[in-house]
Amino acid sequence: MNDRYRLTPREADVLTALWMAEQPMVASAIRDMFDPPLNINTVQVGLQGLMDRGLVAVDGVVHSGRVLSRTYKTLLTPTEFVLQEYGTCLSADFYKGMIDQIMKNNKFPAEELHKLRDAIRKQQEAQKNAEE
Repeated sequence: MNDRYRLTPREADVLTALWMAEQPMVASAIRDMFDPPLNINTVQVGLQGLMDRGLVAVDGVVHSGRVLSRTYKTLLTPTEFVLQEYGTCLSADFYKGMIDQIMKNNKFPAEELHKLRDAIRKQQEAQKNAEE
């Protein structure tokens, strides 16, 4: 496991909010995603910690009401984060179990199944070509 990404619970909340938004956000918008809203200082401390770890960056500056506010974006997708944080300790059984759970919960759209099948075929072809 990579100690650099060891997040506090609030940092994890802020990072998850940014991933869910799928677009750069100002701190006050991140705060308002929670019910009840987080304290703005909590969000700002969380953002600073995430920036220090290289997970979030300032994307730009926008008008937010009467003030200028920074917008923040994630630098890693959730998948990239998990692979960088835990990739060295994940086994084939983990991936199979994860896919089994997704399938069991019926949260895998047909289009994604086709993408997954194609990715598996490409990997199998690459391995076959490497062996030859």
